[in-house]
Amino acid sequence: MKSYSPRVGVPGDEAARERAVIMVVEDELLIRLNAVQFLEDAGFIVIEEATGDAAMATLAARDDVTGLFTDIEIPGTLNGLGLAAAVRTSWPWIRVVITSGRTFVPDRDLPSGARFSPKPYRTADIVRLMRSPAAEGAAGVAPEPEPRSRSGQ
Repeated sequence: MKSYSPRVGVPGDEAARERAVIMVVEDELLIRLNAVQFLEDAGFIVIEEATGDAAMATLAARDDVTGLFTDIEIPGTLNGLGLAAAVRTSWPWIRVVITSGRTFVPDRDLPSGARFSPKPYRTADIVRLMRSPAAEGAAGVAPEPEPRSRSGQ
């Protein structure tokens, strides 16, 4: 298992390549910006999307995402639970943390390996879940993703 330390680096340099990449999916701009900020402050590289459809398109185009932090109520054809299920199926190594201020989701109703943290959440809890082996892929171990062939894109 690879450990990620909160080191700051310029994207593209060696330190940046060792940092985990987290996707935040939240349609409320201020909440999304807050999540991006506290995850970046914790040492993660963060990308953001406002809809489940945009998140799926970005995930399909990238091979470096290691974590997903999503609200349940997001616009598009996939809500946060649908997005989490699709991620678990297509990218089982991605850590998945789901949140909501309106809906509570028991563990038995979550995709395998996903975690739920109700709003208002403590930022330290989200950071811990993004680093925790318990939030990793369905088998509890995050395998290294296979490199993509650039010629097939």
